[in-house]
Amino acid sequence: MYREERNSSELYREERNSSEQYKEGQNSSELYREGQNILEVKKEERNSLEQNRANKNKSSLEKKHRSRSYQIRRELRNNEPSFGEKMCIEPICKSRLEQIRITRTDNNLSSDFNMLSC
Repeated sequence: MYREERNSSELYREERNSSEQYKEGQNSSELYREGQNILEVKKEERNSLEQNRANKNKSSLEKKHRSRSYQIRRELRNNEPSFGEKMCIEPICKSRLEQIRITRTDNNLSSDFNMLSC
């Protein structure tokens, strides 16, 4: 009888150990889920930071473009001489520039400057 009680107490201990191991397994799976949630949050934060960075770069490029287009419009409004006309001070060069503009079809001013013989 003593042996049976001892066996039953050992069985009780084994069951308790197995239930504790089961609980530990549950805890580890909960920790795994929490870790996955943390990883997802960090991934979302990183994506939002990258998106913010991209938006800032885009807005700065737009600002540069707007300021350059504003500058061009202001120059046109003020009837300032064009870049090519500023380069050629002599009236002969200005007339030569006009001839080149008329004869060339693509109006590429950078190559027009190379053709000038001021």
